[in-house]
Amino acid sequence: MSRRVLTSLLVGFAAVAAVVLVPLSVGTSWTAVTHSLDQVSGVELAALTALWLSGLWAHSWVLTASLPGLTRRRALTLNLSGSAVANVLPAGGAAGVGLNFAMVRSWGFSSGRFATYTVVSNVADVAAKLVVAVVGFGALLLAGRSAQLPGTTVEVVVAGLLLVLPLFALILVSARVAHAVGVQCDRLVRLASALVRAPRRTDLARKLPALRSTAVRALASAWQQITLGMAAYVSLQGVLLWACLHVLGSGLGTTAVLAALAVDRLLTILPLTPGGAGVVEAGSAAALVALGALPVTATAAVLLFRAFTFAMEIPVGGVVGGLWLLRRRQARVAKAAHTDRRTAVASLQPAGRR
Repeated sequence: MSRRVLTSLLVGFAAVAAVVLVPLSVGTSWTAVTHSLDQVSGVELAALTALWLSGLWAHSWVLTASLPGLTRRRALTLNLSGSAVANVLPAGGAAGVGLNFAMVRSWGFSSGRFATYTVVSNVADVAAKLVVAVVGFGALLLAGRSAQLPGTTVEVVVAGLLLVLPLFALILVSARVAHAVGVQCDRLVRLASALVRAPRRTDLARKLPALRSTAVRALASAWQQITLGMAAYVSLQGVLLWACLHVLGSGLGTTAVLAALAVDRLLTILPLTPGGAGVVEAGSAAALVALGALPVTATAAVLLFRAFTFAMEIPVGGVVGGLWLLRRRQARVAKAAHTDRRTAVASLQPAGRR
């Protein structure tokens, strides 16, 4: 068995185990969580589904702005199919990008435009997660509820974010800063490689300024649509989380919901398991319990929320990607048949008429 296959199996097992242990981690059981989820009616599920779909539609505006000429339908296809791959494979983000690249090329876009699309959409995604984290934890501090989370967690996270966000902005503003950050990152990678005795070289000192230039050029003309689309998307995610808590009988206020969403968004940045499976659920449920939710309600709400924002993307994205592959194959067969017919007709014509 190859190392890559073994790693995939181990990471997949760890993700499943982490999800299974989520109720236990906050002091409840799967029996209680399942009973709570059974109380959600069909009408409520339909409303939650509508919220989820609205969020995807809002995010499609970010993608169409990142790749001018892309239609809303194709943006949804890229989003869902890429997420489906990323959510089931270790480091699946790269595989999702590969699938999206094949799709975009089949629609006539160049490799350069796809590279710009990838950089801009990912910059917007990371920036939005960091902003949500600042807003969520900042709301806790302003409400005087930061002590409800263990130790000085909120203060430390907010302090870290207030360092990261300005640095993120400076990288976009200054090529010199981007180069300096790239140099330091290269040094850290070399140091880490030496410690684990697995030599690895990077060239972020050159690549980061190049990525920065690509992002700045694209954002200059589309920043308004990207900002509005991303703001609508994260707002609808917040409403979806609140609705999941509401249908399960939780009376938590806006501050607690914002804090839980902040935990969710921050943990999805860390590629510990595919899509953060297990890690995100445990962290978000623990935050909700610390902020006053019953363990069973918090766990059920988080699992319901993640069922839409993570699990649903796998089958739906799989179907969408499968349909694209089928249409692509049919187009190739039709093109080959057309070429064969033209060749056959040409071969039957007299030499003088060719």
